[in-house]
Amino acid sequence: MIAVVALVLSQLPPVRDLLKPRQLRIDNFTLQHYMGNIQILSLLSLHNIGGRRITIQKVWCTIRAEEGGQWRLPAQTYVVQPASGQTSPELFMGWVSLKPGEHWSETVRFFKAWSIQEEEEATAISARIRSDISAKLNQRKPEEANKVMEAEPELVEEAKHFLRRSST
Repeated sequence: MIAVVALVLSQLPPVRDLLKPRQLRIDNFTLQHYMGNIQILSLLSLHNIGGRRITIQKVWCTIRAEEGGQWRLPAQTYVVQPASGQTSPELFMGWVSLKPGEHWSETVRFFKAWSIQEEEEATAISARIRSDISAKLNQRKPEEANKVMEAEPELVEEAKHFLRRSST
């Protein structure tokens, strides 16, 4: 009997590894954003430094503003590092399962998915603003070459209203 227990224990990792809690360490976290729908593209590097397998089902990024506002954005996709000369495919985020000592590192995109209606409205507002600025650029005088062109205030207000509404 003792020989069987000794054999089983010899095939298992050390007891201290089995007793380690599940833990992750995030090494790098760089933020960027895209106008309108907040999107964060970040290198997410995960190391399982615990003693047991860990499965990550969801990853969230929470942004807290000094004024008290808060946005909670789920990881939706990740960009695979391609072989040289190839394009970087963007894949939907699924589960990440790591054994003790394993590492997973990808560039992850966090964002709130817009509805089709929100996508269409954002595209229309953006097109109107681009068209307005483009028309102004075509009409400016040569001495105004370095002047910054702004969209009409009502178009800016329309965009702000949309952004406030869609970010809640």
